[in-house]
Amino acid sequence: MMLYYFAAFIAALLFAIVNNKLILPNLEQSLGLIWIGIFTSAIAWTSWSLAIGKGDTSKIANLAYI
Repeated sequence: MMLYYFAAFIAALLFAIVNNKLILPNLEQSLGLIWIGIFTSAIAWTSWSLAIGKGDTSKIANLAYI
C-alpha cells in the first residue's frame, strides 16, 4: 500500500506542477491529512495484514463487511 500511496502522490504532484495548480495545505489541512494517512490508512492496513497472516483467514476476511 505504501508504494501505491507514493505513486499516487508523485502522479498528483507532477499533475499539479504541470498545470500550475500546486496549492500547499495550511496547518489545519495538514493535520487532517496526517490523521487520515496514519490512523485510518496505515494502522488499519497494518492491522488487517497482521490479522490475515496470523489468524483464521475465513473469519477475518468477513470483518471487511462490518
